[in-house]
Amino acid sequence: MKTIRLLVCFCLIATLGTFARQQHNDKTLRIVYNCIYTTNKGEKSYNDVQYLDMQDGVSHFYSYYYERSVQIDDSLNRRGDFDMKLRQKLKRPYSLSQEYHIYKGVPENGKLTYTAMQIERFKYEEDIPDFHWEIQDRDTTIFDHRCQAATATFRGRTWRAWFALDIPMSDGPWKLCGLPGLILKAEDSDGYFSFDCIGIMNVETKAIGMPKDKYHFCTPKEHFKLYKEIRTNPIGYLRKTSTGPVIISEEIEKGSDIRNDPEKMAKVLYIENYDAEEEK
Repeated sequence: MKTIRLLVCFCLIATLGTFARQQHNDKTLRIVYNCIYTTNKGEKSYNDVQYLDMQDGVSHFYSYYYERSVQIDDSLNRRGDFDMKLRQKLKRPYSLSQEYHIYKGVPENGKLTYTAMQIERFKYEEDIPDFHWEIQDRDTTIFDHRCQAATATFRGRTWRAWFALDIPMSDGPWKLCGLPGLILKAEDSDGYFSFDCIGIMNVETKAIGMPKDKYHFCTPKEHFKLYKEIRTNPIGYLRKTSTGPVIISEEIEKGSDIRNDPEKMAKVLYIENYDAEEEK
């Protein structure tokens, strides 16, 4: 945790000033979270550093590590430097980033837009979820803010969140929101996913908005189905969607397809499960 805090502080000092000067001067409240996530049961957890940027009722949640990785690629490409060893060395501290973005209040109030780079660049919209939080008679202090606990079960996962009583913003990390205060800490009951606030600051950034890019548009449930296929049969999915030949050995392809292995299938973790809504 100390290492992560030091890395975040160093990177903030090194990049935020330049970043702010290069963008339009819109005031943004930025919450920095240390994220711990697990992709498969019984395997080690990973760390990511993520930002929640908020402006006038609109917010953007994304991985700082992923953004740094993209910036490094862009910088090297502009220089015409294609030294893969150098690229890997520079990107190594950010290699465990998550490539999704969540925009609340986009394209309009009450809506949420999700984008992710998972072989293809996916995009979907949905209503901002109603978590049906139950506020608990428990509190704690996070970053000198008195926080109260609340619990909710959402798409197959039970969450406990701590929201700041003195920051009346109904937002939080990932898709979590809907409480009478900003969520500074959240974790699921199984211990596979957690978000811990490690910084609160005001910065100047460009206005929050969707970047112009080419996306594979889908519904949330379609995305979840495709994401499950990518997780359980990645080579098969790549072969099915590729416009050119996919040259991969039969042994590697067979080993990556776990759909007929119930034990391995049961270990695959998802932060949310749209199938759980249909099972109610």
